[in-house]
Amino acid sequence: MPINHRYKRTVRCGYCHETGHNKASCPKYAVRIEELREAYGDNYYAVADYDRKKAKRKASGKTRKCSYCHEVGHNRTTCPTLKEHMAITRARNVEYRKEIFKAMVQHGIFTGAILESDNNRGHGESGTWRKPMVITRVMWSDINIWETEFRYYSVDIRERAPFKAKPLCALHTSYEVDLGFPLDYELLWNKLTTDQFNAYSGEEDGDWYGRFKNTYFTTVVSRVNAEKPPLGWLTCEDAETEKALKEFYKKRLWTEAYVGMSKDMDLLDLQRLKREKGTKAV
Repeated sequence: MPINHRYKRTVRCGYCHETGHNKASCPKYAVRIEELREAYGDNYYAVADYDRKKAKRKASGKTRKCSYCHEVGHNRTTCPTLKEHMAITRARNVEYRKEIFKAMVQHGIFTGAILESDNNRGHGESGTWRKPMVITRVMWSDINIWETEFRYYSVDIRERAPFKAKPLCALHTSYEVDLGFPLDYELLWNKLTTDQFNAYSGEEDGDWYGRFKNTYFTTVVSRVNAEKPPLGWLTCEDAETEKALKEFYKKRLWTEAYVGMSKDMDLLDLQRLKREKGTKAV
């Protein structure tokens, strides 16, 4: 089977042959054009061609439409609405992490803690049992206000688990599984509405929520002392958080902006954004 190699394309200037820019944005070529302009005037062929292309780029910039807010005059990279939404989300993520860390301390769920759930069960002749799972890693960079999944975790943004764990009886293995939070609103307010939380917290085991609450949510068997988070994590000033924030907003539209409130407030936030844009609220 042939091997597909992926090469990262590097821009190389056709004038100075340096990388990182093209001829149109080359500072050395701009200097050369001004020298020609001073020597031969604006009508000199190289000067006139440079001015014509520069004017064309400027004109196209006025009519280009941003892929985030759909307004003209800028692109996604320079979009002020996107920058505003990212700044709001970053600020709310700071508040989220402060609150979630307090709740994690209360539950004692850090590396070394033992949790159980119906999602991790052992099987034998005597029946099935819940495997005690030891937290092997706290996935600090994946604990964000936009990580709203609590049932089926994956490597995709918004679906990442807060913990990696191994069975207590198999700590020697290299394989780790995803593990979620216990059923506590202080840990889940960005994932569940209050109605959903109350439904999962109900005493009825026969309904849908009752059947799955012990699968989706863990039970703390053995607590540990608090673990110090990475430098910059609580204030969202670390490189991993910035990387995750950019990844979250990479392909989103302004109508999909998640600025980070509780699950109950998300819809209200979206309605406000639509009203500000002058469109029909959902």
